[in-house]
Amino acid sequence: MKILYDRRAAIGKTTSGIPEYTRMLLRYLSTRSGDSDEYSVFFNSFRKKTVPEEVQSACATGQGGEVVDWGIPNKAIELFSETIGIPKTGIFKKYDVLFRPHFLPLRGVRTMKDIVVFHDLSFARFPHFFSPRKRLWHRYVQPRKQAMRADKIITVSSSTRTDITDLWGISPNKVSVVHSGINPFFREDVSKEDVIEFKKAHGLENPFFLFVGTIEPRKNIAGAIRIFEKLKEKKFFRDFKFVIVGPRGWLSKPIFDFAARSKRASDIKFWGFASFEDLRNLYHSAFLLLYPSFYEGFGFPPLECEACGSPVAASDIGVFRETLGGSAMLIPARDEDGFVSAIEGLADSPKRMSALIKAGKQNSERFRWETAADKISKIIHEEV
Repeated sequence: MKILYDRRAAIGKTTSGIPEYTRMLLRYLSTRSGDSDEYSVFFNSFRKKTVPEEVQSACATGQGGEVVDWGIPNKAIELFSETIGIPKTGIFKKYDVLFRPHFLPLRGVRTMKDIVVFHDLSFARFPHFFSPRKRLWHRYVQPRKQAMRADKIITVSSSTRTDITDLWGISPNKVSVVHSGINPFFREDVSKEDVIEFKKAHGLENPFFLFVGTIEPRKNIAGAIRIFEKLKEKKFFRDFKFVIVGPRGWLSKPIFDFAARSKRASDIKFWGFASFEDLRNLYHSAFLLLYPSFYEGFGFPPLECEACGSPVAASDIGVFRETLGGSAMLIPARDEDGFVSAIEGLADSPKRMSALIKAGKQNSERFRWETAADKISKIIHEEV
């Protein structure tokens, strides 16, 4: 079977969310290929880029595939593929399956099965969280049209599957749920000495709360800051800091402005992009991951944090009830006093803290890329 894997969503240096999913799935999926399978990778870029190791490895498995690079801007493909149906190319005729880990448009041929992954429908449920430019992009790429045309849809959670079937009227039989894995890097042991040295090097001697994610409205970072402000009024938390890790997203300026106006602004640190090494050390160092997000399709950070042995306080939304359950404290996103009470209660009970950390580590073991790749490989072969 000849499979074309679209890796465009991972062009760049972002190490979280959909780019991370795209890289990790390719790495594990290609190792699940049979002797008769051939993985080729659509690694298109207008600018010359070094072909990553996982792309080279994928193309070397099974019968051996190729790296496909048209050398044209990906934005052109995104904008024109759905609107006027170009670019058209005969290269697709030799593939049996087009696998897209994100709904970036790429028109194939009718003889080729189209399998696409949808991570969330935040753009459909909460359009006001997106900038006009981003809303226009979604209008051009027409995700609902792509979903209707696809032969098979994979979602990373039952929550997203429900959104697709309810909002777009797509048959549940067409949609399969396959949970993402988490990077095994976060399960590796880290010595206490290394953590202490990291905290010292970055001025993190004080205990701190942690948030990890793109700086954008749906993450409810303003709410997290208000929760932090209320906690700082409590004696136990007076010396605490709040570290916010992640790149700028759309509509991020009001969030930075809000943080700057906070009465605890001097205790809030925006870290920006974090390497895997720094992120793992931050998870290990944090008192707790504070994650009152309004909406998630899956949510890597809470599970990564659990794998590193730190507790999580997250919003009580469908996907976290599915992926975290009783392994984390779940509170309605807008119930800021509820977050404060839950975190206070945790701080007052070492026994509860220990139990939550243990439950979190056990829960994180459910999410492995080997399992995800096995399930998706089975879906691919069932479709052909």
